Amino acid sequence: QLAVAVAASSDGIHEAELAAITKWIKTNTEDLKADERSKRRKALAATLRTAQQRAEAGTLQISKLIAKLKNDGTRAGRMMAVELCFTVMAADGAASADELDTVDKIAEKLEVDPQLLSSARDKSLSGLSVRALKSRDQYSLLGIDKNASPEEIRAQLSSLYKKWSSRATTLTDPAKRQERSEEHTSEL
Repeated sequence: QLAVAVAASSDGIHEAELAAITKWIKTNTEDLKADERSKRRKALAATLRTAQQRAEAGTLQISKLIAKLKNDGTRAGRMMAVELCFTVMAADGAASADELDTVDKIAEKLEVDPQLLSSARDKSLSGLSVRALKSRDQYSLLGIDKNASPEEIRAQLSSLYKKWSSRATTLTDPAKRQERSEEHTSEL
């Protein structure tokens, strides 16, 4: 329901977003026994339909979904919900600043571990083109407060450089390594 609410919060629910949720349902029920898998998939499909109807009626509220998930969900379940929100956000190949901010706020309210959040965000954004991220300002994209001091900005940029530099050197496929290097250079 939370992923549908995120999809609806931008400019309505698109087919690509519904397809991403449907794929998530299939993937996350694969390991279940056949009878349990069928039952779980039917229940999740019904939840998806209900969430769509509520979103169209304007009664699907992110704040209420967050409160319910925070009270009833596990830490792992909350993280899965945030990961699905990122997946839905990126389903159309673009991530708007509003969508990124919405998912970040959801994660904060769900008290998701910042490192896990960063990893989930990186994973979802890795498939997007640099052009898709242009609408978000550099400061928020890099996780830097606009009012930060030059020293704080340097420290954050240094941290990001170390993080991405180490990831770039671990790629073994030369083509992927070159692609990541070009993406990094064009972003700077």
